[in-house]
Formats: sequence, C-alpha cells, structure tokens
Amino acid sequence: MILSEILRLPKIITFNGTAFDFPIPRFRAAACGVQGLGRLLPTARSARNCDLFHMIKWEMPLTLSELSFLVLGKPKTLTGADVAELYLKGDFEAIRAYNIRDLEIIEALYLRREDLFGAAIL
Repeated sequence: MILSEILRLPKIITFNGTAFDFPIPRFRAAACGVQGLGRLLPTARSARNCDLFHMIKWEMPLTLSELSFLVLGKPKTLTGADVAELYLKGDFEAIRAYNIRDLEIIEALYLRREDLFGAAIL
C-alpha cells in the first residue's frame, strides 16, 4: 500500500504513531519543502488515529516488544535503534522484515483490542 492510499483510510492503527509515525514525516516534509503532508496526516486527536500505545501507556507502559512477548509469546528480535545500522549497511531487506513484523504485532494487538483495552475501543 502506498502512502496516498494509507492517507485515505478511515482509520490508521499505530503503536506510538501520535508521537513518532505522524510527526516525523510531517517535520521532515516541512524541512524538505514538501507541502501539504501535514494536512493529510491525522493528528493526535483525530478520530482516524488509533494509537495503541496511548491506550495502554497509563495502565501498563510497555514497549511493542514486551507486548509482543506477553500477547504473542515472542519478543521482537530487533529494535528501532538497529534500523539505523541496517540502513548504513544497506540491508534494506532486514529493514523491510523489521517493519513487517512490527505491523504483524500491531495487527495482532488491534484484533485483540477488546480483551486488552475493553469493549469501548474501536
């Protein structure tokens, strides 16, 4: 799915997207002179933004790896800090695999959201 398709989705599910996934591209786009991206990305208070991290941070502040271990029985093998090194090495396949695994974990958490967060969560 390309960015323009993602931005048209009615709801975007992230883990800490409010503090990272949305602001970082917004600030980088502004720094590089790319206009309009800030208007397209959902804000922290947008109904389109479903940030799983914000749902759990007050009750049980866990990393995505810790949640993966608790809910799926397997922690992440890499962290975001490892991505910079992989990038410098040119190992884009490992970065792609890292991102896919994060998405799989986020999807599993979202599908179990009622059990994890209560019935009121969309």
